[in-house]
Amino acid sequence: MRSPVRLLQDIWFCDVQETNDGVDLMKTYSKPLKRRFRVSATMGYVRGSAIGWNLLYDRYVDCYDRNFKPPEGTMCFVDIIPVLDKDGNLAMKDVPEYDLDGTPILDDDGNQVTHKEYITEPDYIIKRILNTQKGIVARFVLSRA
Repeated sequence: MRSPVRLLQDIWFCDVQETNDGVDLMKTYSKPLKRRFRVSATMGYVRGSAIGWNLLYDRYVDCYDRNFKPPEGTMCFVDIIPVLDKDGNLAMKDVPEYDLDGTPILDDDGNQVTHKEYITEPDYIIKRILNTQKGIVARFVLSRA
């Protein structure tokens, strides 16, 4: 049985890469991919004891597109809409840096030191994919990121 169109919600999926930049751990997100799926409204346990899963989840997504196969660990925007730049990537902003006492950090020229941060961060991560070989539906189990 397919979900009615009125129950579908926009979800953006993106992969994350973590790289070490000195002592900082930098996250880099891929270009978000927008899809429309049915999203659950409640949280609890996955009801699938026949396949042996007993996962605590925050939400789940029912996917009827058999060609869409994101890996586990993919980040998702479900409750928030990501802010994108003109190229379709996640937009970034300059954030000023401060000392522990709250004074701004200045460089040699007297300008305030800034670093880049994403304006919107993903709010969920795909924890597990419950799928069958011949079934129509795949279920993505989501957990808060």
